Amino acid sequence: TRRSSDLTFGFKTGDKGFFSFDLSERMFANVGFPKSLLEFAAKGNDVVRDANFTGLGVNTMYYHQLALGYKRQVSKTLALGLRAKFLIGVANVATTSSKVVLTTAQKSNYLNLEYEYIVKTNLPLQVGVNNEGYVDEVDFSNFDDESVNSILKKYVFLTGNYGAALDFGFSKDINSSLTAFGSIEDLGFISWRKNASKFALYDEDSVKFEGIKISSLNFDNF
Repeated sequence: TRRSSDLTFGFKTGDKGFFSFDLSERMFANVGFPKSLLEFAAKGNDVVRDANFTGLGVNTMYYHQLALGYKRQVSKTLALGLRAKFLIGVANVATTSSKVVLTTAQKSNYLNLEYEYIVKTNLPLQVGVNNEGYVDEVDFSNFDDESVNSILKKYVFLTGNYGAALDFGFSKDINSSLTAFGSIEDLGFISWRKNASKFALYDEDSVKFEGIKISSLNFDNF
């Protein structure tokens, strides 16, 4: 899913040149939802013994874009264009690794889970850690002590997550009724530095569940 809101204007320079300015709000989101997850939920692990949930994740980004473009009519049939863009990143959530495999042996009480799941984000989160060093709480930062102007400056406008990109394009008139177009867009990057967090779930030896061992049963209070 992609969404954009644009404010654009431009002007000609001579007979062959055209400058354009663009101020845009850009957002896109991609969600990965593997088919095997639905099959596993519907049929259970007795049928789907090798359930591969790899690809389950979300990638979304929201940023401001300020662009300056120039288009020139090189010849009667050929036009070239270039646009340089300054980017300000606002929000980003990226699943950079999504490997989740659940295997069920012939005995249905034996399960083996292999996973490597990594999510990176710049959302203003506060992470709580227990005495053993494990994360036990993740919550959004408390903005009660900050003014509205400070919040807008730090998290919306001057976020510190800056980047740049370029667009290239051309149009070529083949004949009076056929024109060829080509372009490369958004060739660039955003460096997510502020409020950067990484959440990782991985285990090289995997996790094995072999059932619960019961040594004795007391039926008096069953």
